[in-house]
Amino acid sequence: MTTVPAKMLGIKAGQLRPGYRADWNLLDLNRPNLCPTHIVNVTENFLWAADGNEVTTTMAGGVMVKDRGVFTTIDVPSLLAEVTALTDEMMVYREHAEEIRGTGAHK
Repeated sequence: MTTVPAKMLGIKAGQLRPGYRADWNLLDLNRPNLCPTHIVNVTENFLWAADGNEVTTTMAGGVMVKDRGVFTTIDVPSLLAEVTALTDEMMVYREHAEEIRGTGAHK
């Protein structure tokens, strides 16, 4: 969050200083989708070419959540196992669920 919205919401954020919420990212500007990046096109590159994979390090609320490409607060293998199990459950459900076709708005 930048300074102006933080002030509007009465939140101590939007600045990197003691007592303020610290949220920031480091990005790898050498990723193929961001090359070439120059000072004149950095904003456009982030808006139009970035896909999230260029984020190497993230601090949120003063906590390092991703450090040099590795998540520090998430057990990624456990999370992926849980998502896979839920996907398997969804596939079983779909085999037995009644088919839903459209919203009826076309009538």
